[in-house]
Amino acid sequence: MEPMTAAYRETLNGRLLMITTAALELGFSLDDGGVRILRRVGEPNLAGHGADRAGVDVALGNRGWLSSYAFARYLAHQIDSDGDAVDIVITIGLGPLKLYDRYRIVATLITRRLSIENVTDEEVMLRGARLIVPWLRVGSDETCVFEAPGNSVRPRIPLAVAAAQREGVLPRRFFAPGLRDGRALEPATGFGPGLMALYDRATHDAVLCWCRSATETFLPQIEGNDIAVSLIHQIAIADRLDAATAVSCGTQYLLLAREPWPELLGIYRRTWEEPAVADQNAGMQQSAPVLYEVHPAQLGGLSGLCERLEALRDMGVTTICLLPIWPFGRRSEILWDGNWSSRDPYAVFDMTHIDPTIGGSEGLRTLVAGAHAAGLQVLLDLPWIGCAVDSPLLNDHPDWFCYDEHELAARITPADQIVAYDWANTELRNTMVAAACTMLREYALDGFRPVVARSVPPNWSPRLLHHASAGTQGYLQAIEQLRAEMHNIRPDALLIADRGGPAVLMLHNMAIDELAHHMFIHTAISRMTPTELGTWLSDQRSVLPAGAARICFTESSQTRLINPLADGLRGSRISRMLLAGMIFCGYVPQIRCGQEEGEELMLTKLLAARRSTPALIDGDVLYNMVHCNNPQIFIVLRTHGDSFVVAMLNISPNRQSTTITLPIERLRLAETSYELEDLLDGLSFEDDAGVLRTRDELRVLTFSIDPYSAACFVARPVADHLPD
Repeated sequence: MEPMTAAYRETLNGRLLMITTAALELGFSLDDGGVRILRRVGEPNLAGHGADRAGVDVALGNRGWLSSYAFARYLAHQIDSDGDAVDIVITIGLGPLKLYDRYRIVATLITRRLSIENVTDEEVMLRGARLIVPWLRVGSDETCVFEAPGNSVRPRIPLAVAAAQREGVLPRRFFAPGLRDGRALEPATGFGPGLMALYDRATHDAVLCWCRSATETFLPQIEGNDIAVSLIHQIAIADRLDAATAVSCGTQYLLLAREPWPELLGIYRRTWEEPAVADQNAGMQQSAPVLYEVHPAQLGGLSGLCERLEALRDMGVTTICLLPIWPFGRRSEILWDGNWSSRDPYAVFDMTHIDPTIGGSEGLRTLVAGAHAAGLQVLLDLPWIGCAVDSPLLNDHPDWFCYDEHELAARITPADQIVAYDWANTELRNTMVAAACTMLREYALDGFRPVVARSVPPNWSPRLLHHASAGTQGYLQAIEQLRAEMHNIRPDALLIADRGGPAVLMLHNMAIDELAHHMFIHTAISRMTPTELGTWLSDQRSVLPAGAARICFTESSQTRLINPLADGLRGSRISRMLLAGMIFCGYVPQIRCGQEEGEELMLTKLLAARRSTPALIDGDVLYNMVHCNNPQIFIVLRTHGDSFVVAMLNISPNRQSTTITLPIERLRLAETSYELEDLLDGLSFEDDAGVLRTRDELRVLTFSIDPYSAACFVARPVADHLPD
């Protein structure tokens, strides 16, 4: 090939516009503007393995996606260079719109952004956009896998399985063991990282595709044609586009890389990493927090909860997390009975006074004082989803809310009791942050858990000066503002996130990990193998920013919506096993009010073992590093200094005997004797080999584990022999 003398070379190859840089070669269709060729210079093509497909799509009005009834038309292109960067703009006509598909290429990284212009004389209602990378495959069918870490997707999915997925068809269990809200991929970047990848396990070649925006939510999607997959990011952009006006949205990233999979995850993770945030939260895990989630009405009010404080502390709880304590949509003289379908405590009327039926302001002061005296913290849910449909706030502050096309207050769901806040509104953000900080001072609270809508509807009010979808991630601005104000009042006050995406993790001390909860549950019911669970947990840890501690649970106030099966497992062997497994894997445990009934002894032992074992609190976490001869045993290895912990779950209804092989060379164990202690029973582990083992005798160990149960032992170095 002729050597490059400039930043790029432009040529025509039939109906393809070819752009060659020092590292990459891209081919754009002169029919629809979509990518047909994507490859390293001189290497095989990775894209376009299917029918011609445009790289962009837009939804307008009530007619859905334009590609379903209009053809995308290539119109023009423009190319420029800036140092090592090459900028390409592909102009496309689609229905009444002119689209500008903008690419910036630096080495093997492509940054992509979309601009949408209304070229008609009439207003159009923009309801969404898609950035599509058509028909990718890497390597051979035998070695290419699809990956989407941090989602409900099974790890290491063969290309053939991913390529069998179709738009509008629910994924099968061999693609995703369980779905959330009817999908396997999480909205990014609030709930998930938005990362999708194709990876060749033989050559380590990969295409990574992800997205990022401070203002818009993305929904990752894939569509297959049996031999390749299109990677799609659907952008939640909504706006009224007047004649001859334009809007920009994005951004999508494409990276061609050649590294082992763990290194590829590290490359992505560094795009989010903020060391200052990780340093700020570095001590969080060492304090061994344990959350107890409760609505005071469940215990007869705030006074009833006060009576439980010492028992909760003795069990191992460190932090009380209160569900909303303001008046909500019910008869005020009756305590909430837990009936979510008719009465939702998040459907508050206002936040000016504490619900008198649970004890009012004085009751809260008494609770906080009693908790602090018992050595416990008190956190409060902030119901930032919206307010009750009959709240006076709708009349007093109409600009705080989202409205549909008919200018009616938009509900979170059509049958919901809650109307949605528009977090793009500055007055709303300032008011809510100020109210929270006032409570922090007045009641000596220890922090908050802001709870926002899982999906914020667009605001179609004609009075807006911003995009209809500007509030989609506006809550992040409110949380960032709250965090700064809380730091000025109480630097040690905590913020807990109710979701686990990268954008959220960096603003909080702890975050609830609903996805890990799902994957543990699906492993327990044999929809995933223990090895797959270990791989999934390892990938999730590698792809998300470090810093915020992650909370896991077997049941919570939200399992009725996200996983009703979990509530039905209360008190079972499976529930106890899973909670132990979550703790063994380093998650902060959360216990739901009532879950402890009949389980107090088990919880006390489990939490005490965690609290007394440094390796379980902040030790390194290694999955699938211990060889096991039984595929129904899940094993996690925790290391801390010169000690280590091996934890096992028997994911089967039968008692299992198993032999494990420890990687003693990797553990760098000293040549001395070791004692194995059962952490759950507090006894020395003894079998035919006795109590003490040499370093080499630790290599192979044999155990028997009861059905659906957990086992955990710590190996500690001791003197060469015990005293008489």
